[in-house]
Amino acid sequence: MKKTIFPALLLLASILLGGCAAAPQAAESPTEPFIPSIEKQVPLPTATLLEPTPEPTDSTNGGPIPGGLPQAAFAAREALAELLGVSAETIEIRDIESVDWPDGCLGLAGPDEMCTMAIVPGYRVSLVSGTSQHIYRTNERGTSLRREMGVSFAVPSEEAQPLVAWQNPECAEEAYLLLEGLSFGACGGPYIVSTWAEGAIPAAMLQFLDIFAPFEAETPAGKVIFNGIGTAIAAPAEQRAIAEWMKIQFLAAQSGRPQADWGLALTYSRQGGFAGFCDEMKVYLDGSVLLSSCKNVDVDYRLDAEQLKQLYAWYDTLSKINYSYTDPGTADAMSTKLAFPAQGNKTADEAAINEILVFCDELVNQARAEQ
Repeated sequence: MKKTIFPALLLLASILLGGCAAAPQAAESPTEPFIPSIEKQVPLPTATLLEPTPEPTDSTNGGPIPGGLPQAAFAAREALAELLGVSAETIEIRDIESVDWPDGCLGLAGPDEMCTMAIVPGYRVSLVSGTSQHIYRTNERGTSLRREMGVSFAVPSEEAQPLVAWQNPECAEEAYLLLEGLSFGACGGPYIVSTWAEGAIPAAMLQFLDIFAPFEAETPAGKVIFNGIGTAIAAPAEQRAIAEWMKIQFLAAQSGRPQADWGLALTYSRQGGFAGFCDEMKVYLDGSVLLSSCKNVDVDYRLDAEQLKQLYAWYDTLSKINYSYTDPGTADAMSTKLAFPAQGNKTADEAAINEILVFCDELVNQARAEQ
């Protein structure tokens, strides 16, 4: 699949030097602000700050080292630093709790994993990196480490402004784009942080952040506050595409099934004919297009503003379409299928279906040109 590498370094440098550009202030309203103040966010469990964090000087045993912290705490910090790709010195050891774990897997056995059935003395170590908190379980020496999944909470900070904030239309759930991952949960918190699968913000969002200037918008996919570093003014359809992208990331993180087809707008396929077509194309609500073919074509690209506008117009007004047609008049019959899970209530007539089929053919041709 052809990918485009976007200037992530430029984005990160901009964030480090000057921080993200602030989103334009909304007009005064009696409603609560979209990003709650620190006083209204749900606080994290109370933890005793250990300041400053001393470095270990004795790795020969698992007992306390000079400074009062066990070696296992630093082993956990090193493991998290390697996971996040950051320096261990930037990670704070926030809290350490002595625990007797129920087995050799520290109470976190995987599917079909065999664990020694014996009590294992150790620690539960709380670590803070940037705007997220991570929990590790260890044995006494720190030679056995397991990270608790799904319990990494965003650490509230007045200085930490999310790159993108999204909230569904009902204001029941929200998500924040951070450098470390996606922070999400019920409106007002607490929040869970799902780290990025490849250790960095996905390329599609890096492109959005690099191109578009800050904005705040209400869209059918939810409310979005966007703090990009670009200069281009996002069209309404492009603003919705960013909201749809955040919604897709939220659904994937919430479900724990990132590989599912979240946000799928339509599927189009054509096979047969004298030209020997065998194409299958998927178009997503965030504007991404994936084309696969038996002719070694595997392409992904994004819809432009006009194409997004047309897609959303059909998606919002028409009812669900399942179309299939095979030409009976030829030996090498062309078979065409269209699945369009639109959300409107207007039944698509023959003219509307033909317009969508032409649209799909144009996207396939564009995908081939993107090779």
